[in-house]
Amino acid sequence: MKKRIALLALVASVSAMVLAGCGTRAPEENTTEAQTQPKTEQQETEAATFAVEPATETVVIELPTEAPVQTEPQTEAVTEAQTEIEFPDNLSADEEMEYETELPQITVYYASDDINVRSTPETENGDNIVGSFQKGDEVNVVAVTPHWYRIAVDDWEGYVYGEVLSEEKVAPMTDEERDAAATAEAEQIAQNAEPAASADVSSYADSFSVVTAGDCNIRANANQQANIIGTLNADTTVTAIGEAGDWYLVRLDDGTEGYINKNLTK
Repeated sequence: MKKRIALLALVASVSAMVLAGCGTRAPEENTTEAQTQPKTEQQETEAATFAVEPATETVVIELPTEAPVQTEPQTEAVTEAQTEIEFPDNLSADEEMEYETELPQITVYYASDDINVRSTPETENGDNIVGSFQKGDEVNVVAVTPHWYRIAVDDWEGYVYGEVLSEEKVAPMTDEERDAAATAEAEQIAQNAEPAASADVSSYADSFSVVTAGDCNIRANANQQANIIGTLNADTTVTAIGEAGDWYLVRLDDGTEGYINKNLTK
C-alpha cells in the first residue's frame, strides 16, 4: 500500500513538472519562431517600396502651361462721344485758336440777336470789335474753335461767339420791334444802371459828328460788358460829346447818351 501511494506521488510529481515545463517553454518557442521566421516576398516588396531615395536625386514636376490668349487688334470705330473733349469756358484767345478747325466748306448760320464780330475770340478785350450783325443776318462760318466761330465777310474775317449763331433761319426784327425793344431796354437800364458818364470820361469842349462803319451797339458804360441800350446801323451819323479810352460818348437825336467803340466808326 505504501508503494502504491509512493508511486502515485511520484507520478503526480512528474506530471506537475511536465506541466510546469510546458507552461514556461511555450512563449519561448513562439518568440523564437517570430524572430527566426523568414520574411515573405510581399514584406520584402513593401520594404523596398518605402526605401529612402538618395537626397541628391532631383524631382522634376512639369506644370501644365496655358496657351497665350490671342487678342485681336482693336478695329472698332471710335465713336463721336469717345472723341468729344470737354473744354472749360474760360479759355484764352490763344487757347481757342490752338484748337481751331477749318471747315471743309463755308457753312451758313444766322444771327440769333444783334451781335458783334471780334478780331480775336475773347470778350475781355473791348478794343477787338471789328463789325456786327443784326438779328436774322446770314453769317458765313469758315472755322470753329471750342466756343467761337470764325466768320468771313467779303475780304475780312473775325470771330463770333458760338451761342449767338443759329443753324435755323432767324426772322429779322422789324423797325417797330427794334425800336420797341431798344426803348424797353433803355427804360430798364435807366432804372438800374449807373449814369452814362463816369469819372474817367473826358468831355469835349466842342462836340463833333462821327459816322458808324458798320452796325454797332450803344452801351450804358464804356466797356464791352455794359448793357446795350440801343443800336446803330452802318453809316449812321451821331454826335460825339466825350470819350473814355477807346469809346466815344455819343448823343442821339432823341437825347439818349451812350458809348460806342471807336473801332466801329469811320
